[in-house]
Amino acid sequence: MNEYNREIYRREQAGQPVRKRPPVRYDENGRPIQPRKRPPVQYETYENVNRRRMRTEETWDYERVRSERRHDADRRHNADRHLKKKKRNRLGKLFLWLQALLSIAFMVLVLLLNLLPAMYVILIGVILFIMWVFTALSQRSQTGRGLGKVYSMIVIVILSIGVTYIEKANHVMDQLTAGHFVKMSEISVVVLENSWMQQLQDLDGHVLGIQSTMDRTNTDLALQDVRQTCSQGVISVSYDGWNAQAAALYDGNVDAILMNEAYRSLIRDSYPNFDSETRVIHTFSYQEQISQNLAEGNVDVVEEPFTVYLSGNDSYGTVTLADGRSDVNILATVNPKTKQILLTTTPRDYYVELPFGEDCWDKMTHTGLFGIDCSIETLERLYDIDIDYYVRLNFSGFQGIVDALGGIEVYSDYSFYSLGGFYYESGYNYMNGEEALNFVRERYAFEEGDVQRGRNQMEVIRAIVDKAASPAILTGYMDLMDTISGCFITNMPRDKISDLVKMQLKDGAEWNIVSNSVAGHENERTTYLSSGDVLSVMDPDEEAIQQAHDLIQRCENGEILSNAAGLAE
Repeated sequence: MNEYNREIYRREQAGQPVRKRPPVRYDENGRPIQPRKRPPVQYETYENVNRRRMRTEETWDYERVRSERRHDADRRHNADRHLKKKKRNRLGKLFLWLQALLSIAFMVLVLLLNLLPAMYVILIGVILFIMWVFTALSQRSQTGRGLGKVYSMIVIVILSIGVTYIEKANHVMDQLTAGHFVKMSEISVVVLENSWMQQLQDLDGHVLGIQSTMDRTNTDLALQDVRQTCSQGVISVSYDGWNAQAAALYDGNVDAILMNEAYRSLIRDSYPNFDSETRVIHTFSYQEQISQNLAEGNVDVVEEPFTVYLSGNDSYGTVTLADGRSDVNILATVNPKTKQILLTTTPRDYYVELPFGEDCWDKMTHTGLFGIDCSIETLERLYDIDIDYYVRLNFSGFQGIVDALGGIEVYSDYSFYSLGGFYYESGYNYMNGEEALNFVRERYAFEEGDVQRGRNQMEVIRAIVDKAASPAILTGYMDLMDTISGCFITNMPRDKISDLVKMQLKDGAEWNIVSNSVAGHENERTTYLSSGDVLSVMDPDEEAIQQAHDLIQRCENGEILSNAAGLAE
């Protein structure tokens, strides 16, 4: 009995169930088919259970760690994507902030300039805010960011240009109405053309002619500097008047003279070849800080009529208040209610009484040598009117303004050649600065002389006003501001200028500009500054003076004048 059978027998005797071996099966060839062996039964021991539990926990920990790592990777990926998007939109945010800062700066400068009506300021502020909101919304959209950046960049460029323009205008307005200017005086040591003297040291021990009363401040300064340069000193001889001083030089009574260049034109009136027959061996330059008082009148320039004195002196460079003849003398009577401007021109050679006392008569142009106040008081006495403000412009400034405007179109009554060699046809002529300057200075080509020159000056003023009111001013804006700041002064307060500009921007009305010229009669007389010499002057026509007074009164009273030489129809 084999082991298997013994086990069967034992189980049967013990009453235990017996699993008998299945019967042997044979294949088709008669060979026994071996049964498949079953794997041995694994009994659940403590070690096996503990091992399986540990393996299960390890598997669970691995899955958790892998899930966390996958989550962290996704989170880092999303963070990287957000950072990249944030970096890509950093330029858009920069544009947004820059646009906001420029908008604020623009509004602040507009308020400081104070030239726009309140309605315009509010409208500009609303438009700038809407433009900024549009830029901000465009940066929140994925599809609109690119277009928003381009839009914001265009707005930034426009605002930058606007800020620059307004800041320039603010600077010019501050200069015009500051009331402080630097006066430059040039005192020359003049000798005859054939003199052996070549430099200031050659004057050592020789005779120098000076003024006894006129321009004593500059004369004393220059005389002191001459004596410091010349070791042996100089002998100074005083003369009463520029012509007497020039005569002493021509006669050989002095070796040289001290002359303020602002008064050279007075000597040329008596000695036309003075410039070619003499030369300068040295020039002293002196600066003086001068102040002008702004007008303190209570004129409401948007409701009440007022008169402005336009003075054009014959100096070049920076305009001042004290020196230079006044070759352009125009009274602009402005009525803001009727939108009418009456231009009244006074000839430069008009023989007028100076406000220095009785029997003080001289040419109108010479009043500018005593300062702007002398010219104003002379005209007030001549026309029996009150002048509220003044504007002074010199020749170089006039030329610069025309060039900055890109030229002007001026009407000429006659065809003529100027002394500068320019030809002007009858009718409209397009002129640059130099051509316009020669146009307003010419008088010898006309039968009426200085009277026609006054008419030409008013035509140029009309052309400048028309060009300045057109969009063409934008192309030369910066040059125009630079020119005005150095050669244009006024005593009109800044708030009055602002009120006028606001009024014009608000109603946009067209102005009726009317011109009038006073007549006179050619004559020869001695003048206050001629030192007894006879000069060519123009005696005033009393009827023309009275007519000019009446026209000014009619303009102030609101009457509409015709366009024919300022005369009513």
